[in-house]
Amino acid sequence: MYLEPKASYIPTEKPELKISTSVTVTSRSIPEPSFPIPFAGGKISFSENIYFVSSSDRLYDIPSNSKVLNNLVQTLQDFPQVTMFIYGNVQIKNGISGHSPSALKQKVRYNGQWKTANDLMIGRARAVYKYLISKGIDPRRLKYGAGNVYDSSKKDMKKTSFEVRNP
Repeated sequence: MYLEPKASYIPTEKPELKISTSVTVTSRSIPEPSFPIPFAGGKISFSENIYFVSSSDRLYDIPSNSKVLNNLVQTLQDFPQVTMFIYGNVQIKNGISGHSPSALKQKVRYNGQWKTANDLMIGRARAVYKYLISKGIDPRRLKYGAGNVYDSSKKDMKKTSFEVRNP
């Protein structure tokens, strides 16, 4: 037996679709890092001008140093998962450049004594390391070492290099 539908069962108009335009989003804002943060499992290298008293590992007490160092501290606090390797660099007039054994063994004045470029670079990296620790950064997140020897005639040579890892 076949029944015909009654006309009252057939919709004659499209139903009105109501969409809510109010959206509530709650999220923590992500801080803007002062240096590049790699994706998980990655690493990124960058350099900054951190100035030292000539032929020493003493940080200059100047506004540009304060700004760079405080930016490093803030970013390391905002991104507690990252680790950092600090490389001290040095400029030598008419010397061998790079990271070769002969470049690292060049004699330089370092805190009033003749030592190797390697010693000066490690001292400078250690000064940045100590600064970061003094500001509350966990020393287990930081390592330091010798970077590169640069010819002092080079312009825009960065004094300190960094490698940031995001495990």
